[in-house]
Amino acid sequence: MQSESAVHNQAGPTNKDAYPNDAHLCAKSICRKGATILAALFFLLHLPGLPKLSHWRGDERFYTDAAVQMALSGDYLTPKYPDGALRFKKPILPYWAVLAGIKLFGFNYLACRLAFLIAGALSVWLCFELCIDATAAPSPVRNCSYGVKSDLAQHKHPLHTRCAAVFVQSD
Repeated sequence: MQSESAVHNQAGPTNKDAYPNDAHLCAKSICRKGATILAALFFLLHLPGLPKLSHWRGDERFYTDAAVQMALSGDYLTPKYPDGALRFKKPILPYWAVLAGIKLFGFNYLACRLAFLIAGALSVWLCFELCIDATAAPSPVRNCSYGVKSDLAQHKHPLHTRCAAVFVQSD
């Protein structure tokens, strides 16, 4: 007759490698919480600077002017310069991001920049998620900090929308 422990060993694997490592799962959970907190801090720390004209960059006017014309004309597929010339040099997504802010919050600097700040914060969070999924152990903060340059979050920059789109499509 077999002992109880022998029967237990035959019933299934007892090797610790066959089961998920509880410490690793705990570390992933802590890292995810940290990523969420870091993304929220990124958002909250950059939010007060959005409505300031002193942070206005020269190329922002192209996105804002085109989005304002889209909002006024109702033509959401044709970005235009203020003189009416067509502006198809850039993808449409950044214009729509500005347009969404204008539609939700009116014509102001905060509304024009808010979507890009959200995309920047989302990029910080998604970078952590990719680091966690791409490695066996949670990655430290420094590996994920390369994903977003903080001064770009205060300006309408298509990099954030492209970065966020790439992260979302990678799943």
